[in-house]
Amino acid sequence: MALVLPGGVSMSKRRCLSTVAMLALGLGLATSAGSASAQGRPLFPIVSQLAGASVVGAEDDGAVPAGSIVALRLAGIGRCTVDVAVRPLGARAFVHTQAVDAVLGTRSAYPLAYRTGPYAADGGPVAIRVVPRAPCRGNASEIVLRTARPRIVIPQRVPPVAPTPTTPTPTTPTPTTPAPTAPGSSQPPVAPPAVPGIPGAKPATGNVGSLSVPGGSFAEDDPQKLKVTGTGGCALDLHVSNKSYGGSFDKTFAVNPMNLANGPSLYNGTHFDTLAEGSYHADVTGKNGCTGTAAIDFKVTAKTSTAAVKGKPNLTLDKAPVAGSAYKKSKDSNVWFKVSVPTSFKDNSASCCDVELNYVNQYGGWEVLPNSPFSDAGMNPLANNNSAVPKSVSYFTVTGEAATKWRMRVRGYRYKTAFEWSDWVEFTVDQN
Repeated sequence: MALVLPGGVSMSKRRCLSTVAMLALGLGLATSAGSASAQGRPLFPIVSQLAGASVVGAEDDGAVPAGSIVALRLAGIGRCTVDVAVRPLGARAFVHTQAVDAVLGTRSAYPLAYRTGPYAADGGPVAIRVVPRAPCRGNASEIVLRTARPRIVIPQRVPPVAPTPTTPTPTTPTPTTPAPTAPGSSQPPVAPPAVPGIPGAKPATGNVGSLSVPGGSFAEDDPQKLKVTGTGGCALDLHVSNKSYGGSFDKTFAVNPMNLANGPSLYNGTHFDTLAEGSYHADVTGKNGCTGTAAIDFKVTAKTSTAAVKGKPNLTLDKAPVAGSAYKKSKDSNVWFKVSVPTSFKDNSASCCDVELNYVNQYGGWEVLPNSPFSDAGMNPLANNNSAVPKSVSYFTVTGEAATKWRMRVRGYRYKTAFEWSDWVEFTVDQN
């Protein structure tokens, strides 16, 4: 059957109905667009999608330096949480897992809490699997890395130089005096945690350059960081006060020597008390041979968490070193950690673990590993059947540092939820 339209144009009934439906759909979309526009909403929702992953600094054949931290660059659009899992190529068991919250399609590098192993004849290949977490879309990516053959440098022959005889100079013990109170502070410096002695630790006689707050501010329940830069090592007095903003907080904290060349961060709970919401002034002053001072004013914003899970996890070393007090790469290979969590974790569908790692630097002070705290889902006892988790001895290395003494603590994580940290667990490693 054919229909005759004005002007004598004929059209089949099916085609006519299809045309009418398309016109109706067009009118509906136009109406929806006008309504969405009027309410300030986008016509189509923005969908986050992972397009691919790569390792920063890797060669075309996947070669990366041995012992280096692996950092990912993620392609795509929008913001996305991805699950990263690392396993030796050909093996089924993962040696490291981690969740990464990333803005896709930028040049940002997202470091993992994983280091490549030592050089091996076959390159020690590992496979890194990157999977987008819903509602983010996209296909899983797998990257194969291997350790690059180290460069062999032949040193130039230098003629021996006869040693110059020296005469020991008698020394007189210098009397110690209490640490001075920082300018504007009403209290003497709070003593830092005890640090194990390091034979041959370098004198901390550097110079303070600057003090900053990464990101410009932090929330009351976020990791609170103050970044210090400069040269050499420095013991510091950190003075924090909100009196100039009408508050009553005014404290000075003594900070053990930091390696300022690394641009270390001072953390709440480790170097200073957790700060409540408000505006603050902070200044650092070098002491005990270190010079220089720096200051900054910053804000602590309101808490981002809307819930809290009570009870702290328990972290222990599951195995003692094979011999002696240090975990040796040649004998132990791994340091084994075991985590247990209170029932409140399961009751609140919480996961684990956020991890913070500290090491004793070459100047004898505790320093926070730069990417701490980071998420390591592999340590979650609710997901690994309460199993102990190995971490390679070779992982516990820091470029330019001896880093033999370490400590670790963990806590749970869930979106917008506050958790308590476990107690510190200290251990010693030996890369021989």
